[in-house]
Amino acid sequence: MTIDRDLVTRKLVLILRDLDTLATLSSRTVGDFVASSLDQAVAERLLDRIIGRMIDVNYHLLTAVGRFESTN
Repeated sequence: MTIDRDLVTRKLVLILRDLDTLATLSSRTVGDFVASSLDQAVAERLLDRIIGRMIDVNYHLLTAVGRFESTN
């Protein structure tokens, strides 16, 4: 299997977009962030998406170089 550069690039672009969105939350004070369940939910969801995409990229790279076999 070869590395799908388009897949990796697409996932990395999406990760960077989510990181940019997440960075906008850093302008809030800790107190304001903790007081806002909406901000917390947004941050949690963005981190979930970022981590999921990182796992996707790592899985793809590991299977492409033959270092990991799917159990499915």
